Amino acid sequence: MPSSLTKTEAQLLHHFIQHLGRWLDCTNAARMFTLSVAANAGTSPVLLNAVMCFSGRHQGAYEESERAYEECIKMLIVKLGTKEEAHDECLLGAVLLLHFADQLECKGPLSLILSCSFWFVC
Repeated sequence: MPSSLTKTEAQLLHHFIQHLGRWLDCTNAARMFTLSVAANAGTSPVLLNAVMCFSGRHQGAYEESERAYEECIKMLIVKLGTKEEAHDECLLGAVLLLHFADQLECKGPLSLILSCSFWFVC
């Protein structure tokens, strides 16, 4: 895990690992969200921001959630524009987490973009 997490970020990551990851893995015996996303968030800033966004919206930490959302979108745009990184599983995980975060609070044009991108990925 990155050593530079703030107290709020650490709490949001903990909330994801303890609650949201398990909820997303309810039909997945491999526990990909609980185990893989949590492990990869330490080395993937885009995935960490997606986790912060989803967990923040779930807990009502809207300021932190919006900051993470905007940062994640910026990183996704850059990374999805390169062939080498476009097939990174962390990016797919980030898009899925942002989609779930959007389900918690639908507003603005970016949520429409992510809703459309979710169907494109599937």
